[in-house]
Amino acid sequence: MTTTPKLVVQTPAMRQHLEEIRALQDELAGLKAEKAALPAGAYGRGQATLLTDRIRSIGARIQEHCQALAVLKRQGQAEAPPTPLDAVEPLESYVVRQAKQQLDPVTFQRLIAVATRQREQALERAARRARP
Repeated sequence: MTTTPKLVVQTPAMRQHLEEIRALQDELAGLKAEKAALPAGAYGRGQATLLTDRIRSIGARIQEHCQALAVLKRQGQAEAPPTPLDAVEPLESYVVRQAKQQLDPVTFQRLIAVATRQREQALERAARRARP
């Protein structure tokens, strides 16, 4: 069975880092293409060295943005309160996430309460059947 990817809510800071990463990756691709098109000879080697330095600095900036994004994601996951259905099967988790996005908070809490009661009742029935 495949698992659905965990949904990460993007904050404005996360979106900004992602946009910066995409812009830097585009710039990086342009520099690599420019470097590949350089002529042979001393001029080409000198320009290649300059482009290599710029490529390295862009790579470092991308790494910084990725690290900052990872920190923001960890903070977001740490701040998210666990729901009663966090430890359920992947399909159920996916359905819960979809419902949370589409329902207002009050209705979603009612849905969670009903689902929790039904799950507890099902576990009790299974426990009674398992007893001799």
